[in-house]
Amino acid sequence: MNDLAKQLFCGGVGCGVAGFVTNPMDVVKTRNQQQGGEQYGSFRRALRSIVADEGASGLLKGARASVLREATYSSFRMGLYEPIKLSVARVTGDANHPLVKWGSAYVSGGLSSAIFNPFDLVKVRFQSAAGALPHNGSIVRALFDIGREPGGAGLYAGVGATVVRAALLTGAQLGSYDVFKNNLLVQRCGFERDAHATHFAASLLASLIATTAANPPDVVKTRAMNDRAGASSY
Repeated sequence: MNDLAKQLFCGGVGCGVAGFVTNPMDVVKTRNQQQGGEQYGSFRRALRSIVADEGASGLLKGARASVLREATYSSFRMGLYEPIKLSVARVTGDANHPLVKWGSAYVSGGLSSAIFNPFDLVKVRFQSAAGALPHNGSIVRALFDIGREPGGAGLYAGVGATVVRAALLTGAQLGSYDVFKNNLLVQRCGFERDAHATHFAASLLASLIATTAANPPDVVKTRAMNDRAGASSY
């Protein structure tokens, strides 16, 4: 197995597991963004309302779609980062420049999210459902039915917001992690490159920036994907 295949495989497996584990928080986040109000306006109220009305299983809505989406989209955005960075470095002559790292992550995130937008769309639709799951909870049936919806953009509803969100998220996450770890912690602060503390600190800082940068387009993405009639305007 070559290096790119290993990166895609490891990224897909790791992100698929993470997608399942974090699905309950993702359901709450989606209800916050889509519905808000007294019932879903805060994390705590939304969490209590979902469990009270739908049971604990309500927090697992869209879990299979979430795993599928992360195993595809995230594997590509993480696996393509290094090849894109090295390709850019051949032109610029500097693979360690922060702009090269951020730009490469921005491109890998935007490209991957555009390709796998249909899986993201199904995930958002399932997580937004306060009642029974649409399309009987079948991912295959959802993809087929959504693709036939009139008046919208079908499986690529909200793709513009999705690309912006993913590009910002990946650029902030991977690019910032690389910059924080190598340019700041290792080169400036004297941390050991492969120490667990170095990885943890860099990941923590990168995650804070990534979630902050990606939240505005994430709100737009959630609403666009649930707008059956006018999603193409996003």
